[in-house]
Amino acid sequence: MKIKHKAVMSLVAAAMMMAGASHAAEAAPVKNIVLVHGAFVDGSGWKPVYDILSRDGYRVTLVQEPLTSFADDVAATRRILDRQEGPVILVGHSYGGAIITQAGNDPKVAGLVYIAAHALDAGENRAEVSKKYPNSAHPFIKTSDGYVMLDPRYFPEDFAADLPREQAQFGAQSQISTSPTSLAAVVTQAAWRTKPSWYMVAKADKIINPDLERMYAKRAKSHTVEVPASLTHRGSAARTGHIRLFAASAQDCQSLRGENRQLKRFISHFANIRQGAARLTVGFLEVLRPNKSRLRPEASAAHRVASRYRPSSPATSPSPPSSTGNIRRIPFPRR
Repeated sequence: MKIKHKAVMSLVAAAMMMAGASHAAEAAPVKNIVLVHGAFVDGSGWKPVYDILSRDGYRVTLVQEPLTSFADDVAATRRILDRQEGPVILVGHSYGGAIITQAGNDPKVAGLVYIAAHALDAGENRAEVSKKYPNSAHPFIKTSDGYVMLDPRYFPEDFAADLPREQAQFGAQSQISTSPTSLAAVVTQAAWRTKPSWYMVAKADKIINPDLERMYAKRAKSHTVEVPASLTHRGSAARTGHIRLFAASAQDCQSLRGENRQLKRFISHFANIRQGAARLTVGFLEVLRPNKSRLRPEASAAHRVASRYRPSSPATSPSPPSSTGNIRRIPFPRR
């Protein structure tokens, strides 16, 4: 599958400029990446991504959620975050997006990456939001104890259209049944409201409507790229280099945070200088006016500042006050 990299590079450039403002910690290179899988699968699907990022020098850790409840899945992610030293980029795929949205409020998390994933807001759950954007996949099937899974007959076309047939069939038969309470869980605090985020829309996704993915990305103001792939694009993302570019963008943005703070301080300092210069200029203009009565009340402070720098007379003794008051008339030179 051939991907247009210009859109990706534009996304990376935007991320480098914009993503650094939300993390309060001192600037430090992001070397920790935590990968969170979605429903019905385990973390082994991240293997291509893990291999590439590890070779690039990142410390990559995978979360193995139990898929027994949303609270359990978030807790499993938080346990992994607790083990990290330094800032973390948190990556979620499909249902894993809901997990990183909740767990991403951890102060260690510097940014969020959504791979065709649910980026819910506070008070939302996947089931209700999906009703507005219905998917095109076959219905889930239930186990005898009420857990849900994908119908193995349709798993290749619904979930794994980008994978070789044999690999897709293996995925169909190695599914992890998922608690319906996980899929119906409500997010209480959306991390994307305070953290920079990136979003990869899978235009051929059948599990999550691509229009819903676009809504998520737009609402979160995520730096977005669209790819002609299905929900299994976490593997395709590794092959096409998107994950690597996202990670590099996040690291560059994190390293810019300290520079951004210095730049803000400089801008603030420059603004104070500029404001002072403006007041001084207004004061001199008022000094040059021939009639004190023309002074505006709001210019009086500027006049007092300017009077300190009034040009002195070449005479050794000060000139007597003029009839117009304390303001001497300073004639302009004639040409």
